[in-house]
Amino acid sequence: MRLFRFHGVDKFERDFDFIESSKFWSSRIEDLNDPSEAFIDLKELGQVSNLYLRFFKPFRKNKKELVQDLVDAIQNAINIKKEGGVYCLSKTVSNELMWAHYASGHKGYCLEYDSSNLRVINPNDIGFSLHSKLIDIKYSDKIQSLKIDSARDANSIAETIFSNKSNSWKYEQESRIITQMAGEHNYNKESLKAIHFGLRVDEKIVLKMTNNLDLDFYRIERLENSYTLESKKIE
Repeated sequence: MRLFRFHGVDKFERDFDFIESSKFWSSRIEDLNDPSEAFIDLKELGQVSNLYLRFFKPFRKNKKELVQDLVDAIQNAINIKKEGGVYCLSKTVSNELMWAHYASGHKGYCLEYDSSNLRVINPNDIGFSLHSKLIDIKYSDKIQSLKIDSARDANSIAETIFSNKSNSWKYEQESRIITQMAGEHNYNKESLKAIHFGLRVDEKIVLKMTNNLDLDFYRIERLENSYTLESKKIE
């Protein structure tokens, strides 16, 4: 499967350096454009926790251990939400709203990755990579609950926190990489396959990329008498 990352042009030189060095920037939750990002309901976790503390069985765990488990679980959720990073991708390259919102009003470009071999190679990442764990966003009008059975496992916590958004964002068709820490991360070079240029892209950007990068290149075009966008290869 191919996944796409839209880029604006306001930080072009930095982003170009990242492309050349096979790096991406994992954004902090507070820097994303959805104010409800990583919004989860802890009520169910609290209710189940109270039941556990009332009806714990001494031959399984003592009360002190149970309390510590629950404290650790909630602390894990807080830490991942506070320190973790997100690299957002899309399953579509032809959505006009994606170009408008994330590519400087169609003046930017879009990176195309092969998800089958896209790996985050930082040794300290949380264990999520598109090679072994592709996180698809689930869209709903209901806030996701963090359940007790997944609260002790870092991967499950991260997936619950970072994989749910409201239906308003469904047009993005998003998949994402979760990193333990926000910031700069490396990925394997072979996974980047192509770059698509927007309808209004500056030719200086096209020339710099086509002259310096060994990739396939495409231009977004509008079909005649239609709103439909199509990406055509530059020969």
